[in-house]
Amino acid sequence: MLDILLVLPPPVISSPIDPPKGIAPPLGLGYLAAVLEQAGYQVALLDMQAEHVRGADLTQFVREQQPRVVGISTVVKTYKNGLRAAQLIKNVAPATKVIVGGPQATFLVDETLACPAVDVVVRFEGEETMLELMHHFADHGPALDRIRGIAFRDGDRICQTDPRPLIADLDSLPWPARRLFKLEQYAEPGILITARGCSSQCVFCAANTLYPDPPYRARSPRLVVDEIEELVKRYRLNSFFIADDTFTLWPKRAIDICELLIARGLKVNWTCEARINTMTAHLAEKLVEAGCTGVNYGVETGNPEIMRQIRKGIRLARVEDVVNLSQARGLDVVCSFIIGLPQDTFKTVGQTIELSRRLEKLGTPSTRERQGSRGRVTCSFTILTPLPGTHVYEHAQELGIRFLTKDWDHYTLVEPVIETQHLQASDLHNLYFEATLGPRSTLFATTEKDAADLPANDSRRLQGNLSGVRP
Repeated sequence: MLDILLVLPPPVISSPIDPPKGIAPPLGLGYLAAVLEQAGYQVALLDMQAEHVRGADLTQFVREQQPRVVGISTVVKTYKNGLRAAQLIKNVAPATKVIVGGPQATFLVDETLACPAVDVVVRFEGEETMLELMHHFADHGPALDRIRGIAFRDGDRICQTDPRPLIADLDSLPWPARRLFKLEQYAEPGILITARGCSSQCVFCAANTLYPDPPYRARSPRLVVDEIEELVKRYRLNSFFIADDTFTLWPKRAIDICELLIARGLKVNWTCEARINTMTAHLAEKLVEAGCTGVNYGVETGNPEIMRQIRKGIRLARVEDVVNLSQARGLDVVCSFIIGLPQDTFKTVGQTIELSRRLEKLGTPSTRERQGSRGRVTCSFTILTPLPGTHVYEHAQELGIRFLTKDWDHYTLVEPVIETQHLQASDLHNLYFEATLGPRSTLFATTEKDAADLPANDSRRLQGNLSGVRP
């Protein structure tokens, strides 16, 4: 009998621009698998999207392997498919215990446990909690009500235990069990996490509630570079993405990692998430010297007052200078923006789009030709999508946000699920298309009548077919 099967369900809606492979291995499940294997448990892992596993394939696997426990990890775009997967599993293996975790389940305990197939919800960080749960279900661990960081049903009552303290020493964790992933199935197989959390307080992000105390924990530079060396030597990977919320949050630590990569002669190329207020010319130069080819900056808005209101913690006046100094040293730059922030109007979104156009002009071929080998600049946009655990979700009413739906299948980040005090759903839809495709003659609604003529679900043109877990 298999001890535990870890499952990553597929997103309900896939974009046609997504690669046919999975994007990157789910390192959260990789960490869980490594901790459980270290304790002697037999672990299997299924990434349903990457491995093209349908509902019938999942039930066949469960029927054959009869795992004692199945752990399902979800985010908003996989949440409902996670619950569907739980029900399919219970249908063929009623004795199997089903555990659901991830940000969505953490903040929606009652909704998750309303699914009769779910036995336990793991809240927040999962490694130590899952290990105790496995001991419990193997009949040599504590009672459920003594395990911190979980929720479960007791008759008609939902019980939540005390929160579990976050893991203080991330260096104590084993590296993710990458051998359980079919790495050839991923567009970006080289991915690693060097830190957890973020000390910023952005109103649209749940990082500060997922990792409240301490808000940011970092692994030692030496062990980070040891892991990169393993990616190179064991898995033959020389390109990777550092998936921290902000790799440059502590600039000195980022420089230390760069210097170790240089000292060991590791010829790798990589990208990371960065922050406008932590980037300097010296740091950019070190990143490039160590093989970094690109950075992502969250800019969010082109209006200084809205920048203050969303608690981003950066100065708009610095954005163009930092993007310029980054690309001047050869870094490709991606700047991300959000349309429909609580105080956004047509004018402020226009300022956001205008800023994005100026930034992209910094990376035009003519500019690069005049000024040497410069990086490119691209801008990406999403529509404000308040997720459970974020300030904009918890305080939506006082911010003037009205939800159009709580059907999580529609929370794609490019489909309006809210209206604000200044912008209707059709406005958000049209502004998103102007930002991503440019002003329209026939596509972009420039009048109220034009907006009314557009199909309500027109943004679904960007979406593919349901890729559900149904048989």
